[in-house]
Amino acid sequence: MFCENCGTKLEDGTLFCTNCGAKQDVPEVAPEFTPEEPAASEVVSEVASEVSAEATPEVAPQPAVAPQPVVTPQPQVAAPKKPSFFKKIPTWGYIVGGIVLVALIVGACFLFKFINEKRHTVNVADYLTVEFEGYDTVGKATVELDEEFWEVVYEKASFKDKSRYEKEDYFTSYFTEAEYMESEIGPWFSYEIDKSSKLSNGDEVKVEYKVKAEKIKKKYGVIIKAETQKFTVDGLKECDTFDPFEDIEIKYTGVSGNGEVEYEIVNDRDVYDDVTFSFDEDYYLEEGDEITLTFGPYYEEDDLLEYCAENYGCIPTATEKKYTVEGLGSYVKDANEINETNAADMISEATENIKEDFEDSVGDKYTLENVEYIGAMVADDDGYAETFFAFKLTVSNGSKTVEAYVYNQYYKVVISADKATCSYEYDEGPSYSIYESVEDLKDSLSYYDRYYDTTYTF
Repeated sequence: MFCENCGTKLEDGTLFCTNCGAKQDVPEVAPEFTPEEPAASEVVSEVASEVSAEATPEVAPQPAVAPQPVVTPQPQVAAPKKPSFFKKIPTWGYIVGGIVLVALIVGACFLFKFINEKRHTVNVADYLTVEFEGYDTVGKATVELDEEFWEVVYEKASFKDKSRYEKEDYFTSYFTEAEYMESEIGPWFSYEIDKSSKLSNGDEVKVEYKVKAEKIKKKYGVIIKAETQKFTVDGLKECDTFDPFEDIEIKYTGVSGNGEVEYEIVNDRDVYDDVTFSFDEDYYLEEGDEITLTFGPYYEEDDLLEYCAENYGCIPTATEKKYTVEGLGSYVKDANEINETNAADMISEATENIKEDFEDSVGDKYTLENVEYIGAMVADDDGYAETFFAFKLTVSNGSKTVEAYVYNQYYKVVISADKATCSYEYDEGPSYSIYESVEDLKDSLSYYDRYYDTTYTF
């Protein structure tokens, strides 16, 4: 036989399935029949029946029923318990289930924390703006924090006195909730922009924050989210530019240690009628000194740029420039530094002076036919030098021509840095005496040989 529930093969007569425990339907079997000797009355009845049967139509005999085997009753066995569902789960299933359960618990905790923090978080970026104004290359940036920021901070804050303040009507139109939060948290919250002036369209500026977030969160239960923000400059007005230092020429004069500098404007811009230049040093200059020339020295740089843009429609590309002093001369200390080329202007001037003096003094008796430069003598006293230019005169009285000699005296003769030109600070003029020979002229100057370092080129 087989189990009616799970189909497991069973021994005949089994009442309960050995696999699933289901009860089986087993048919009851009649006890074994044993025939006995009939009684006399029963024989008479049987004969009567046979006689009666002969009078009725013959009926086909029925097949005999085979006797059923005797089934021995089985003892009643208690139905086994149905195996538990959990016994069918393998060990690894419990492990996976445990991991999933822990993950769900942790996830729920994080979700709760996230939702809670979001309820109490204020992002500064939602309330801060940067505005740009002015002209391209000299634009300005202004950072503004919306007043609503502090109102939202109060709404999301959670601190012990908050309920009491609200119940007691602590806040008024004169001292609002926002003002309270700003006064409390303000010292722990600040921001600044990395560049706020001299801006051009397309520049990038950053706003950075300094926030004591943990202290604020701990005391007021609000989270201030403040991350560095970047902004691109745009909307600045276009404006022409000019370089003021291309519109001037610089000139150095004097000698090293006592040099001077001056500038000359060579481009007639209207702005120069209003804004001037100035050197930080313009006297007592030495060769190689570094000096600074400033355009608009009486303005702050940003104010100057804005002033030029608004009043003249242009802005300077620079307001300062450094120059190295060059081309200053030095005092002549040696007569060999002087020649007819670099001293040509001085020689020409001295020649005219000699002619005028000659004409004034003896012009009625003599004729000055020629004046010729023959050399120089320098008497140097540690930087203080006197210089003498010697000249040969050709003089005629009508019947006779003779040669005479004079000198022209100078103080502090200067030779340029490139040795190309000579100049002087003071001209004493021609000597009062006229000498018959070069030797006589030198003798008149011999005084200097005793007290100065002297050099001659004649």
